[in-house]
Amino acid sequence: MFYEYDFGDSWEHSIRLEAITETAQDSKPACINGERNCPPEDCGGLPGYFELVEAVKNPKSQEAKEFREWLGETYNPEKFNLKKANHDIEFGRTMTEANMMRDVLFSGNGGGDLDISTFMNSLISGNENFQKQMNRLSISGKVFELKISVQGLKPEVSRTIEVEPKLKFRDLMKFIRASFGWLDGGSDMGYYFIIDGKKFGKSSLFNGWYTPESQKKIPSGLYDDSKIKLSEVFTAVGEAVNSNMPLYAWKFRIKCEAIKDKDKKNPNYPVCVAGKGNITPKPTSFKEIEQYIAFIAQSDDIPVEADLEKINGFLEGFRKKK
Repeated sequence: MFYEYDFGDSWEHSIRLEAITETAQDSKPACINGERNCPPEDCGGLPGYFELVEAVKNPKSQEAKEFREWLGETYNPEKFNLKKANHDIEFGRTMTEANMMRDVLFSGNGGGDLDISTFMNSLISGNENFQKQMNRLSISGKVFELKISVQGLKPEVSRTIEVEPKLKFRDLMKFIRASFGWLDGGSDMGYYFIIDGKKFGKSSLFNGWYTPESQKKIPSGLYDDSKIKLSEVFTAVGEAVNSNMPLYAWKFRIKCEAIKDKDKKNPNYPVCVAGKGNITPKPTSFKEIEQYIAFIAQSDDIPVEADLEKINGFLEGFRKKK
């Protein structure tokens, strides 16, 4: 049979029955084989996908850089991940409305009496998939440990900060700038985060601040990041997003290293718990990261080691302003 997905991009599938085999009565749907990665959502159908595939063959091209900004650094059209495919299948299977009602609200006897203990246990701590799907992941008394790395720099330049899950992405950007020592007004430049292939940024900064030539460098169609909480994106350890400052060529990788209990002795967040290296006191514009590496190598006023006490002083100042 044939299946068409997305009437805009029109992905046409042919589905062919290969075999009918004996299996256990309680078997679950599973993927047993596959080839190549799935085309990204809203990439323009076959023409857009072919353009993407050709672009990644030349990773230094401008087209490849633009696709990486959209999809992240790890997308590979040739790579198929069987483990991830089955994880997604299982998550989708368990999170259908019918299964959620059966497994979470009822005792599993085909629609018997409501099992209050199972329901409460799932809400409080038990069923992580249920909580994640319903955006009810228990984050009470928790903090995120986020590692912010400057992409393209060796040796590594990074900051690891602990922040509260309720923090908005827009406020996170302020603390990122503070952790690197960018405190002057000029550091409040345009930026955007890449979340699930979409760009979220402080679009108000892009209006009237820059010349028409400069604005051409800024991605269009930015979404508002002032309402997105960290807890809506970082729901598990290992999840990460990219953040770009397009006019200054700075690119960051923000990865959730841990979800920890709050330190009752230190109720003030965010706090920087680790740091490596330093960057220029002002976000100077460098067209290529190699120019910055050459600059920092011959600069005498940029200390090599991160000063955690000084960084946390910056963060404390921003907390008070907020």
